[in-house]
Amino acid sequence: MAYCMAAFRNVYINNGKARPCCWYERRELDNKVENLADIVDVFYSKEFEAIRNNPSTRPSGCWKCQMHEDKGGTSHRHLWNEREVDDGVAKLTDLDIYMGNLCNLACVTCSSHNSSKWIAEEQKIFGTAQKTTQDDIDIELTWDLVKDLKRIKLAGGEVTIMPDHKKFLQQLIDFDVAKNITLVYIVNNTTDPTQFKDLFSQFDKVEFILSVDGIGEVSDYVRYLSKWEQLETNINKTIAVGIDVSINCVVSILNVYHMPELIEWWNNRSPIMFRLLDYPEYLSIKNLLPWQRNLTIEKLKPYKELKHIITALETLPHGDYEKFTNWIEKVDQHRNNSFWSINEQYK
Repeated sequence: MAYCMAAFRNVYINNGKARPCCWYERRELDNKVENLADIVDVFYSKEFEAIRNNPSTRPSGCWKCQMHEDKGGTSHRHLWNEREVDDGVAKLTDLDIYMGNLCNLACVTCSSHNSSKWIAEEQKIFGTAQKTTQDDIDIELTWDLVKDLKRIKLAGGEVTIMPDHKKFLQQLIDFDVAKNITLVYIVNNTTDPTQFKDLFSQFDKVEFILSVDGIGEVSDYVRYLSKWEQLETNINKTIAVGIDVSINCVVSILNVYHMPELIEWWNNRSPIMFRLLDYPEYLSIKNLLPWQRNLTIEKLKPYKELKHIITALETLPHGDYEKFTNWIEKVDQHRNNSFWSINEQYK
């Protein structure tokens, strides 16, 4: 069995580079991608072939999956290997495209690289902001790229508000391949999905991976500029129109204590992927003080879905609590917000 089927089926494109998946370490690769037509060449390049050459051996770029698995959690590798049959053949059937950083939220765990709403704030708070190159990519599709596709995942930013989103879907319809393709979106739940029903009806299937990092005031704090009532309404609309849903939750020092509330609210409607935040490092759960870790572990213990989070709290090296508090207080002051308002237990 291949270590991970992603390298045999998929290309993830982000910020001018291609990787086997979005969890693969970007610094491991050297390729440059200026338009979507380049993806075919990259997939069959020597660089990708080197990743596939030792199918049973973990490539060094796959450390994030290994970290989650070592702690008993579900990784992207698990999902890929459950979904794909290993026939030993490399065939480009899946695309995973970061469409740019245009976004209407400025989540605390995010940055200007993935959210345009962060740019002005970063400049005011820290004096500088990152720049993404992905916004300038040529999204024109080619037959060689689309002919075997069966699954496309789109992420941002927030794809549903991007000007090129509908153009991208229309190209797939015009190539007459949409009927073969499952569309997968990572969404922030701020838009009404019914506005795309005519386009979505042309595709084989549509799935939404809902970015939810907490409920109620926890959501309002972490996913800054959103309102929980609106998010919950749009999530219910998504389910009502027959779009398959799952949740991706980024577990950080901001929300780790509140994971049980999210589980209870969701009530097993579909899987939740609890992903440990690894960047920015100052928001990692490793920065909790020892007594704060113990307090959190006790609350999470009854929930088997959080076993890998508990293991991480028990085993991760101790981080820099002061660095975290210095950073979060700067952001909170600018936003007239307070980390302590949702985490009084850590005072």
